[in-house]
Amino acid sequence: MTSRRAWLLNLDAEEELFRGSSYGSPLRAVSERPDLVSRLGGLVPEGDIVLGSPRDRADGCRGLAWAPTPRARDALVRSGASAPGAPAAATLQRAMSRRFCDEVGLTLPGALLTTNAGAALGRLQEPTPSGRWLLRRSWGFAGRGRLVAEAGAPVRDNARGFVERAVADGGVLVEPWVERRGDFSLHGWLGDDGALVRGEVCESSVNRGGAWQRSARAHMDALSATERQALATSLAETARALASLGYFGPFGVDAFRYAWGAETRFNPRCDVNPRYSMGWAVGMGDRRPDLER
Repeated sequence: MTSRRAWLLNLDAEEELFRGSSYGSPLRAVSERPDLVSRLGGLVPEGDIVLGSPRDRADGCRGLAWAPTPRARDALVRSGASAPGAPAAATLQRAMSRRFCDEVGLTLPGALLTTNAGAALGRLQEPTPSGRWLLRRSWGFAGRGRLVAEAGAPVRDNARGFVERAVADGGVLVEPWVERRGDFSLHGWLGDDGALVRGEVCESSVNRGGAWQRSARAHMDALSATERQALATSLAETARALASLGYFGPFGVDAFRYAWGAETRFNPRCDVNPRYSMGWAVGMGDRRPDLER
C-alpha cells in the first residue's frame, strides 16, 4: 500500500540551481502563493500534505518535490518525510538550462544560443518576418528573463545591457519573435532505467509575457497529424537526451504553432522542463509512476 505523501512545491527551483547561495527558502513559492496548489491540475492527490512552512510536519510521509533540488530534499527530511530519489544537482542544473534545449536541437529558424555578446548583438541586425527578436537568458521560468528587441535597428541600451548580463550569467538565447497561434505541451515520466511513460497532448493558455495560465487536454483536431508526430518525436528525443545525462523523473516539452510571414509553422520544442510543470498532471492523467512505490 502506498504511504501518505508530502509535497514540497519549490516552483522556483531554477532560482536555487542557478543562484546558489543567494537563494532563499524552497518553501517560499507556496507560502507566498498558496492558491497555486489548486491550479496544478490534480498534481497533488487528495489527502496528501503540501508543506507551506518550516514548522509543518510530515513525519513518516514519502517526500516528493516539484524539483528534487538539494534544499528541497533537505526541507522534506527536516519535516520528517523521506527524501525523494533525485538526479545529481549538477544534472538538474544542466537539464534546466536552455543550453540543454540547444543541445537537443533548437527548432525555430534563426535561433542562436551563445555566450558571445557580439554574436548575439550581431544577430539582432538580421531581418525577421515580424521585424523583432526575442532575447531570453539561458535559464528562467514562468516567462521571466526575456526582452523583445527590434530587428535591424540600432541596439538600445536596455537590449545591450540584457545581452551582457545574460552572457555573464551563462548565455543568451536569441530567437525571432513570432506571433503564436496555439501553445501545446507533452509530458512524460522517465524511469531511472530510461523507460518512458508518455502522457497526452495538452493545449495551454499563456499570457503575453509567456507565463502559463491554464492547461487542458487537447482535442484530436487541435493539432494536425504532422504536428502531433513532430511533438511526439520531440518528446522521445528529449527523453533520450535526458537519460544520457543521468536524469530521471517528470519532464515535459513545450511547443507552439506560429506565423512565419504568410505561412503557419509548428515549433515542436521551445522549452524543456525537467521537473513537474503546471500542466503535467493534466497531460499524464492516471499514468502516475511518481505515485507508486
